[in-house]
Amino acid sequence: MTQESIALKMLQRKELADNFRLLLHPADQFACGHYRMLQPAQALHKAGGVLPMASFNYVQPQELLEMKPDRIIVQRQYEPTQVAHLKEYKKAQPDVPLILDMDDLVWMPSGSTVARLSKEQLKGFDTVVRMADRVVCSTLPLAKHLRNTYKVSSAVLPNFISGRVYQAPKPRINDRLRVCWAGGGFHKEDLEVLKKVVFGTVDLVDWIFIGDAPKDAEKWAYRVVRDWIPTPKWLDFLSSLYVDVAVAPLRDNAFNRCKSNIKLIEWNAIGVPVIASAVEPYIENKGPLIPTGKNELDHWIESIRTIAGNEQLRMALAMDSFVWASRYNLEGNIDNIRRAWLMPPAPKLQPKLELVPTGESNVH
Repeated sequence: MTQESIALKMLQRKELADNFRLLLHPADQFACGHYRMLQPAQALHKAGGVLPMASFNYVQPQELLEMKPDRIIVQRQYEPTQVAHLKEYKKAQPDVPLILDMDDLVWMPSGSTVARLSKEQLKGFDTVVRMADRVVCSTLPLAKHLRNTYKVSSAVLPNFISGRVYQAPKPRINDRLRVCWAGGGFHKEDLEVLKKVVFGTVDLVDWIFIGDAPKDAEKWAYRVVRDWIPTPKWLDFLSSLYVDVAVAPLRDNAFNRCKSNIKLIEWNAIGVPVIASAVEPYIENKGPLIPTGKNELDHWIESIRTIAGNEQLRMALAMDSFVWASRYNLEGNIDNIRRAWLMPPAPKLQPKLELVPTGESNVH
């Protein structure tokens, strides 16, 4: 409990008696842990009545007894050591509901989209899912997969972004349209989709790549950023690039259909319209995408060229996107987070799908 790695410093113990206590173990400090654990916990605490205690390390059983959490929330746990710690938690605090948060179809990966779990890890994940009193999923397709596989009660809680970082669309200031792709190593297959689009437009627009990039991109792209950007600074960084249009290609497979629309929300929240594949994460919630036709790649090229020559159209798309993204404002969805985390779990003998709707919210 004294380590500097805790993400939300434990508040004074006198506060414990007056608050609903949450012990959270995020999987990481990146988008998953930030958007689905750390940021919502901070928002709940600010709203009042909830004391979040978050750590990337498990605590000892005696410390757990002293903390007296009302909920234990963990994220993407399947390693043998993680399973062992959770069993100790359940033994020490058998009446405290354990909530498992999931944002990917890790038990059924597709292609190179994600590292495949070993048999031991899959066994560990199976144990944690069955041990959990509730599983909270980022999307409805993911929750359905989980229900069909494990017959457990699931809540759907979308990803949200703090309204403090929203930025209204700005007129284009660049001579050439700036188009950006952002993605890591697990998105190589998605990046492959872009090759034809990139080389069909590079004469007209400036391409920016963040994370991974096509071979020799440094020789012809406007900018290539391979450095890791901390998630809390991510949207400010994207805004600093003065991107005019973002692209979000996605291969159609089971893993990708269960992913969240966080990439769409991020870009739209800073007033950047997105050309995206017509795959579940981007069509489920009917976001204001720039449409793609049957011959998708040719249509993407046509769309980019059209927007490059029509700033009025680009600004209209950007404003529609910004308004749509406001429904994912974190501060406007506090009650949805409370329902997913604080409501008593449904009985395990009667599994059902508990949908957490996206609330209406205002961006300030």
